[in-house]
Amino acid sequence: MGSQRELARWVRHELKGDESQLLMREEDLVDPDRFSFDRDSFPESVRINNTDFGIDYAYKPGDEADGATLKVPIETFQSFDASEIDWVVPGWIEERVLCLLKSLPKDHRRHLIPLADTARTCLQLVHRDKGPLVDQLTRILGERYGLRIWPQDWNPESIPEHLRPRIAVVDNRKRTLASGREWQQVAEQVESVQHGKIK
Repeated sequence: MGSQRELARWVRHELKGDESQLLMREEDLVDPDRFSFDRDSFPESVRINNTDFGIDYAYKPGDEADGATLKVPIETFQSFDASEIDWVVPGWIEERVLCLLKSLPKDHRRHLIPLADTARTCLQLVHRDKGPLVDQLTRILGERYGLRIWPQDWNPESIPEHLRPRIAVVDNRKRTLASGREWQQVAEQVESVQHGKIK
């Protein structure tokens, strides 16, 4: 096939003019036996207190928007339970747990090896309705492994940014008023925005 004219002639004669046979479908590119996508693990929205909050995903390493962005309307911000942030992307929880376990002091970690297996065990025991992830892990490691973990033993910063959902507070026109991966930081931005409006 050396030219567009030859291709057109071939489609006309060999494919009887049916160009659709030249188009690829998703199933032509993806082997369903090797790749499966669980939409529940990476939802487009999450329901919290009878309100749906949208989630945007972006693959932009190094960019502020890399990973998942939870969109929180400014009118619901004050009533939003910050502990829910841990659970908005279920597909990342195991990796987050593993990162947190790796952040523990060595004296604790040696009781949890292999860490990947411990992370999978913890994943089966944590639940969105039981509070913040770190609090649940502290309780699980105490009850199941006999470890006394103090709050300062954990290092949430060890979780890579792309595994820490970004919060974007938006107005009724979907414009971002405040954003960040730390709830307190976003809360301070929101307060500044609201004080600016009052003035």
